[in-house]
Amino acid sequence: MKYTLPKEWERVKLGDIISTESQTINLKEISFINYLETANLTDNTISSVKYLKVKRDKIPSRAKQIVEKDMILYSCVRPNLKHYGIIKQPLENMVCSTGFATLTIENKEYANADFLYYNLTQEHYINLLHTIASTSTSSYPSITPDDLLDLDLALPPLPIQNNIARILSVLDSKIELNNRISKELENLAKLLYTRYFVEFNFPNEQGKPYKS
Repeated sequence: MKYTLPKEWERVKLGDIISTESQTINLKEISFINYLETANLTDNTISSVKYLKVKRDKIPSRAKQIVEKDMILYSCVRPNLKHYGIIKQPLENMVCSTGFATLTIENKEYANADFLYYNLTQEHYINLLHTIASTSTSSYPSITPDDLLDLDLALPPLPIQNNIARILSVLDSKIELNNRISKELENLAKLLYTRYFVEFNFPNEQGKPYKS
């Protein structure tokens, strides 16, 4: 569907405003790394990071790319699995798998990293990238960093980007808080169920545990 961009908005290639080049870790200069694999980042949520001692642990060959603040990580394998995120507070000596495309803003006075992240994680981009991945000649659906660089993007002036990103970040924070509250309530409900109906340690008339 064709539409007219609002005044002062531009249509750009993602490759015009970001770089997929990242620094490579030098294991001779450090004693440990915090390693993020593709499977451990889903929809901007990190499930775990591996702390590895350089002289003690086997360092995976894919643990090479240095993770920097506001870097967007986008898995090159099966985009529909949503293994992507934007790193706001990288850990010390944090590196990620070479299975990620690393996206970094080249000119922060022109583009907002959060705004780009929210764009790239919209369903129409995910579906487009998954379609591209499905035509790859590798043994599994995959994209390349160049596929990301070739994406078209509607880019408003920076103040508008900042406002949009701020609003969406606030909403994400509220959703995350609600999810944490729901998880805590679920855990509490399980604990009470076990205590009352498995251990039969329900409250007596004075509200104190019946057994203990």
